This record gives sequence, structure tokens and C-alpha cells, in this order.
Amino acid sequence: MKNIILLTDFSDTARNAALYAIKLFEHADTHFTLLNAFDIEFSGTPYIVQVKEELAAESTDKLNADLFFLQKRMPNAKIKISSSFGSLVDAVRTELEVSNAELVVMGCKGESVVEYFLLGSNTYEVIKHVKSPLLVVPGHVSYRRPERITFATDMKSIEHEEMIKPLKAIASICGSEMLFVNVLGAEY
Repeated sequence: MKNIILLTDFSDTARNAALYAIKLFEHADTHFTLLNAFDIEFSGTPYIVQVKEELAAESTDKLNADLFFLQKRMPNAKIKISSSFGSLVDAVRTELEVSNAELVVMGCKGESVVEYFLLGSNTYEVIKHVKSPLLVVPGHVSYRRPERITFATDMKSIEHEEMIKPLKAIASICGSEMLFVNVLGAEY
């Protein structure tokens, strides 16, 4: 894999997922983009431009801090940062086009709401709205060679070969078993 997007909200869970992916592809010639999306949840204020600028500066500062954290642990990793104003889904879609990434990586810790109890709302939104292979790393997982890789799909008009290509590459690198899971939506 040549290009991989690492999503971050600057949490320990996100840093763990990024570190996991970097270790997983440690021996491949891979370029990583550490991506943070930020948005303003309100509108109609005359200070919106100032708030947006402050959020952008904070995002860049925190991205640089996470970059330092990752490069300290994996000094040979090729990582660039990207800060994007807007929704997470829109930021991922844009970065996929810009970087021609083959995989998106994010952490998850889950929430109490039934719909999100396994993944978390951000992970759910990315799975639902971004048409790209996604590696979801649970927050409590430390890196070790994956013995089993699960491909979850709703079986709706996807290019199966293109979607599983990254998984086949990981499975080949690691000698992992692959499992396929059909996810049913509310219409079933």
C-alpha cells in the first residue's frame, strides 16, 4: 500500500490506531496522512471567521504534537499532516481524492447508544458514507500481527475486488485468516 489516511481527534484511541497502522505497514513503502477534521457547530455569529481560524490553528498544533508522538516511536515512518474544516465524512472524501489513499484507519471506543455500541458515532458515519476500505482499531488493542481480519459489508453495490484488495495485502503480509460479515440495515 502506498498511501494511507490516519484519522485523528487527538485522543489516545486515535493515536493508538495510527501507531497500530504504522507498525502494520512498517516494512512497506507507505506514506501516511494524519488527518483531523474540525467543524463549527453553530452559525449566525459575527465571530465565525475568528472561531474558524482559532480552531484551524488548534488543529494544526495538535496535529504537529501527534506527528511528534508518532515519529518518536516510529522514526522511519513517512507522515504528513492535514487539517480540514468541515464534517469528518467530507474531509475523508476530499483527502481520499487528494492523496489517492488506498486505506483509511481510525480508532474506536464505542458509545452507549445502541446504534453505535460497537463502533462509535464517527466510525459509524465513516463506514456508512465513505466508499473506501477502512481499518478500525479498537482503543484497547496493542499491535500484534493480526490472526484474523474481518470484512464487514452491507452487500450494496460495492466493487468487492477493489474493497478487499487492501485486506488481501494485509492478510498476505501477516499470514492472517479473512472473515466476511454481512451487515443488515434498518430496512431488514
